[in-house]
Amino acid sequence: MADSSAPRQVPLQAPRQAGRPRWYVLGGPDGRTPVPATLLQWAAWSEHASRVVAVAIGVGPLRLRPSDAAPKPARISTVFLGLDHRFGDDDGAPLVFETLVFGGRFDGACRRYASWDAAMDGHLACLRALSADAEPW
Repeated sequence: MADSSAPRQVPLQAPRQAGRPRWYVLGGPDGRTPVPATLLQWAAWSEHASRVVAVAIGVGPLRLRPSDAAPKPARISTVFLGLDHRFGDDDGAPLVFETLVFGGRFDGACRRYASWDAAMDGHLACLRALSADAEPW
């Protein structure tokens, strides 16, 4: 029987589907490609790397007349997470980028992506939708 008082050790490469990494850093020739990493590599990289893909502040529908109720502005943040958020048995590409809406009518709306380009496309789609007071996805 295992000693339950012993400290729990976090493996450097967490158990996943066979051969599927959990952590990623940005690399490749463009510096925007997710590259598998160990926990220690990801932590060291994360200390100094910028993980921001795009940010939009004060997003919301325009007031057409001064009498219109003031819309609640939102902030859209798209970042590289570096941690695969594709949970379960799905075989797809790792979901390591995320767009999240803070504030406004769609506060908490979230979408995850496998690539920088898909994340940027999703960020812009969200920006267009929120600017039209429409649901982002």
